[in-house]
Amino acid sequence: MALVEKRYIAQNARSRMVGVMELKEFYKCVKRWLDFEGYSEGKSGGKLFDEEYYKHAFKEGGFVNIDIKWMATKKANPYITYKIELIWLLVAITKVEVIVDGKKLKKDKGDFEIRMTAWIEKDYTKLTKGTPWGFKWMQDLWERFIMKKEVEDHEEELRRKFMNLQKFIRDWMEQHIQSPMG
Repeated sequence: MALVEKRYIAQNARSRMVGVMELKEFYKCVKRWLDFEGYSEGKSGGKLFDEEYYKHAFKEGGFVNIDIKWMATKKANPYITYKIELIWLLVAITKVEVIVDGKKLKKDKGDFEIRMTAWIEKDYTKLTKGTPWGFKWMQDLWERFIMKKEVEDHEEELRRKFMNLQKFIRDWMEQHIQSPMG
């Protein structure tokens, strides 16, 4: 039995739109939401969450494909950690000029998709202090009696936060993405 267990709340939830928007602003807004909600504990221990990879590929015709993976982490207590993984799939991105309120602005046109997965990580190593003997009965005791309600409450809390994040992203896209114009 593993000393760290994952319990998935949502897997591969998608938010996708095609159109014109200011990608840099969208990126900042999602990052701010995560920071505001406390998902800013990166592996480095710094203020920012982990950007596990960033891939920028130029395509024929002046298009760019961008893949980004973020891992946002929030410690709920010494045993439970919330994790939200965001995978940005930005396809055929190109700069275009649009007129907004009589002003010409440069924006990004393309296919914008974010896939998100959320889970709770339960770390039993602190229960056993690193010793595997008797681990199974300790985990069962912890799961069934001592922390059952607390674990369920943490799952529900992460589910609510995840749904709020997904709604935030979809609302932002609906409000800021303009339909593609040629």
